[in-house]
Amino acid sequence: MRREAGRAPRQLVLGPAHAPGGPLDTLDGRRLQACRISWRGPLAFIQVTFGDGRSERLVWWPDTLPPPQRRELRLAAAARVASRRDPPVAP
Repeated sequence: MRREAGRAPRQLVLGPAHAPGGPLDTLDGRRLQACRISWRGPLAFIQVTFGDGRSERLVWWPDTLPPPQRRELRLAAAARVASRRDPPVAP
């Protein structure tokens, strides 16, 4: 617990999912190759992959992310799912 409390805050910036040229997502100023947001009840999970192939997973508990930022994260995640253009599975 003390180790986590001493960590520096992280800055996650999610660009518009429909932007020309792809998303402009960054974590601590480093551009992300991929970013996946998921929820398990009140917990928020983000799996990020950097350009060099390295990945990290961040977790936010309800008491570590203020309600306005939780809402903003939920809206950003919903917008990404709605605007994703996956190819159809069946031919």
